[in-house]
Amino acid sequence: MSHHDAPVRLPNVTSHRTRSLSRADVIVIDHIPCTNLARTACDLAPSLTRDNLVRMIDDIQRRGSSMQWLMHRATRLSSSGRAGPNDVLDIVRRRLHGYRVPDSWFERVLRTCLESERLSDMTRQYVLQDAHGEFVARFDLAVPWARLGIEGHSRSYHLGELAERYDEDRDLRAAKEGWEIMYLGFAATRAPAAVRRDIEAVVERRASDFDLALPNRQQRLWLP
Repeated sequence: MSHHDAPVRLPNVTSHRTRSLSRADVIVIDHIPCTNLARTACDLAPSLTRDNLVRMIDDIQRRGSSMQWLMHRATRLSSSGRAGPNDVLDIVRRRLHGYRVPDSWFERVLRTCLESERLSDMTRQYVLQDAHGEFVARFDLAVPWARLGIEGHSRSYHLGELAERYDEDRDLRAAKEGWEIMYLGFAATRAPAAVRRDIEAVVERRASDFDLALPNRQQRLWLP
């Protein structure tokens, strides 16, 4: 970002200029003044797809930034008539009352893929405990009533001997509690309907095998 009169031209770099840059929008990193996260999000919003803007705000929230602060800065910037701050506000307003950001963008994609009336009571970041209340495992997604855990099988987190040992140990502990675990790679998100049908079939099979009562399918299962 530059507020200077002289244009900035660099190869393979898109330059943005402004004559209005409040000190509240600036942070100094390694002695270099930069726009802070709120100002950067508002400036880039018009150039991003909705999904990518959500992804950016997810990251800002994971870094510990307050959504109240982001809303305050976006509200101040919206008075300039720019489109970007309003796009940011539309997303942030939904996060002011205890919204829990997904641990990863991959988890958000999986959540969208698996949204289904048949997958009743699906929960993200589900913590499984044994009969004594002791921790057993935590799953990216789970259908607790069917005792089914679903893990986003990212290659970057599930490759290597230590990762494999952790997965195996966790899977064994969960199996002792009567749980089944499914792993889904990123490729699965490219065909959400097929993935959804596969998981629905697993849930219905477990319901039949273990004589489990299916919850009321009219219940709304996913929070916004």
